[in-house]
Amino acid sequence: MKVKIYILLLFPIITFSQLSEKVNVVYKELMQKNQIESQAIGYSGEESSTYKMYKELDSIANEEEILYMIENGNEVIKGYLSLALVDRKSEKLIQLFSKYLTEDKILKIQNGCV
Repeated sequence: MKVKIYILLLFPIITFSQLSEKVNVVYKELMQKNQIESQAIGYSGEESSTYKMYKELDSIANEEEILYMIENGNEVIKGYLSLALVDRKSEKLIQLFSKYLTEDKILKIQNGCV
């Protein structure tokens, strides 16, 4: 009887996650980056692979997923996905940027062609 109760209690935890599978894959890949890059940073204005990941996340993630990733992600995630919320005109921006003002973190940003 106890085994059945444990299974019933664990089932929702196992089956429901904060991020969809596709979002989670891109999120984990973007978490490994150490700087924000603008769209065209390579030689001859080549598009940045990091920027491509951000755009993909922006297109497939909903606002709840974005907020979850910002809460749990590194500074690169926070920077890129804050921009996504600005583009979406989210009502959560004031809370988010109020929180950012209290943090003392450094973020490297590469902008323009090299």
